[in-house]
Amino acid sequence: MPDAALERDIAAIYDVLNTWGLDDDFVLDRIKKAQAVLDVGCGTGRVLHGALDAGFTGRLVGIDPDPWALERARVRSEVEWVHGDMSTHTWDREFDLAVMTGNAFQQLVSDEDVTTLLDGVFRALRPGGSFLFGTRDPRAKAWESWSDEPATFTFEGDKVTMSQRVEPPLDKSNIVISIDETMESARWAAPDTRTCQLRFFTLDQVNSLLAKAGFVVAEQYGYWDGRPIDAHSRDIITLAKRP
Repeated sequence: MPDAALERDIAAIYDVLNTWGLDDDFVLDRIKKAQAVLDVGCGTGRVLHGALDAGFTGRLVGIDPDPWALERARVRSEVEWVHGDMSTHTWDREFDLAVMTGNAFQQLVSDEDVTTLLDGVFRALRPGGSFLFGTRDPRAKAWESWSDEPATFTFEGDKVTMSQRVEPPLDKSNIVISIDETMESARWAAPDTRTCQLRFFTLDQVNSLLAKAGFVVAEQYGYWDGRPIDAHSRDIITLAKRP
């Protein structure tokens, strides 16, 4: 049974470590132009909270499988918060924009996972609607710069030490890395270790999976300031449309 206090801390620490950035500004600019927005993998609701703070008055829906993150998100009742994912909930042509932020797309490790997600988003969008998401460009090999050295920060007055172990990809044609992340603090009875996998999609893989789901790629960028993809891009930012 999950430790509720620990899980609430982990959700809160996510917001401490992931502050508002240029990527959030980019997404918010698109949200402002929409009327009904679905945030897939909304987490603690940071982006949709930002939309409300910016004066957005349309429909906002956030879906996430983490109940503890959603508990934090629900401090803003103006949003429809849904516990689950695109395999458990469906919408039929209700949104003109869907977003997936924080490189959450990379948590879809198998093609089957991606297909389930894209099919659900496609169905949820109105004809002409858009899906905006980003992934890290594998050519930049971001995982090589993720340090194994422990990092220390303060959370609610307590010292927290975070360390991680990154296993580099074995298959260069299907780049998946595994990360073991451990957090320790006197506020918890024992260290907390979690493992996640991240898939690094090539541009061709992104576009092929989108095409199979019926999407048309409308815009792609290599930087969150709107510059195009080039040899030095660290991101693949895609706006795909449902015809």
